[in-house]
Amino acid sequence: MWYSSYEYYSIIEYSLAFGVAFGVFTGLFLDTLNQRISYFVAAVLSLISYFLIPHFDGSSRMKQEDWHFYSLSCLVFIAGQGSSLAILTTVKV
Repeated sequence: MWYSSYEYYSIIEYSLAFGVAFGVFTGLFLDTLNQRISYFVAAVLSLISYFLIPHFDGSSRMKQEDWHFYSLSCLVFIAGQGSSLAILTTVKV
């Protein structure tokens, strides 16, 4: 895998942690909309990000470049945002 070094792994790990920790943005989103729409948005964010992560994780045969790593970091951040929104919506309900 092209990101197997600790530097790449720690950045991906932190992007997930910051995605979940930035619940302020998802909390504001939750306060403006109702719970059903928030659950739907959380499901769509998680579905899109978890569907696209394997395309950028280095397991494909195409040549891996730096933009794959940045795309993977953004997708993991979006997955964290979806998780955060789902958790906050569950707590509010």
